[in-house]
Amino acid sequence: MKNDDFRVQFPLWNIALLLILTIWSYGVVYAIDLAVSDFEGVFYTTGQQVYVNWHMPSVLSLIIGQLALIAFFIIYFIKLRQYNKNNPGNELRPFTFLKPHELLEDDELFRQITERTTKKIYILYAQAIPVVIFLIMFLPTHRFLYIALLIGLLIAHNALYFWEIRKFMNGKTQLSHTSINAKKRLSKFTLVTIAIITFFALAFPTYQVVQIQTNQERMFEQFERCLEDGHEAILTEDSTVNCSKD
Repeated sequence: MKNDDFRVQFPLWNIALLLILTIWSYGVVYAIDLAVSDFEGVFYTTGQQVYVNWHMPSVLSLIIGQLALIAFFIIYFIKLRQYNKNNPGNELRPFTFLKPHELLEDDELFRQITERTTKKIYILYAQAIPVVIFLIMFLPTHRFLYIALLIGLLIAHNALYFWEIRKFMNGKTQLSHTSINAKKRLSKFTLVTIAIITFFALAFPTYQVVQIQTNQERMFEQFERCLEDGHEAILTEDSTVNCSKD
C-alpha cells in the first residue's frame, strides 16, 4: 500500500467534505430560519416600493456550498471508479466515506492501524466533548456555531487517523511501542484540537457582537442624517432606517 492509495487518502476526502458542509450549513440554517418565520424581515415596503433584505453571507454560503458539494461528489465518484477499476479484488462501495475508517479492516495493515488509532480517537472524544458541552452551555450564540463545533470534532477525528496512517507508513512508528508513543502524541493533538475549537467558539460570538455594534453605529448615522435633511426617520422591522418626508 502506498501513500497515494485511495484508502489512505479517505480521511482527507472526509475533511474536505466536512469543510464544505460547514460552509453549506451556514446558509441552510439561515434558509430554515426564514422558512419558519415566514420570511419575516426579508420583504418590506417604503411608500410604493418593495425592498428585499437578504443576508448575503448566508445566501452566498448556501450557493457556494451547494456548488462545492456537487463538485465534490463528481470528483469523488470519478476517483472511486478509477480505484475500483484498478483494484478489482478490493473494491470499495460508493458511500464508503460514511463508514468509520476504524471499520475498514480489509487487510493486516488497516487492522494494525486500527488497533493503534482507535484508542487515541476515543480519548480525543472523551476529552474534547466536555469542552464542547461547556462552550455550548455558556455561549448564547447562533446555533450554527454548535454545528461547526461538532464538525470540528469530526475533522479532528479524520486528521488524527490520517496522521497515524502516514506516520506508520513512513516508518516513524513502531507498533511494539504503541502505548508509550500514543499517550505522548495524544496529549499534544488533543490540546491543539481543544485550543482551535475554543478559539473559533469565542471568535464567532465576538464577531457577532462587533457586527451588531457596527450596525447600530451605521443606523445612528443614518438616523441623524435623516433628521438633518428635515425628513422623518423610520426604523423598520429588519433594523434599517428609511427616510420619508413629513
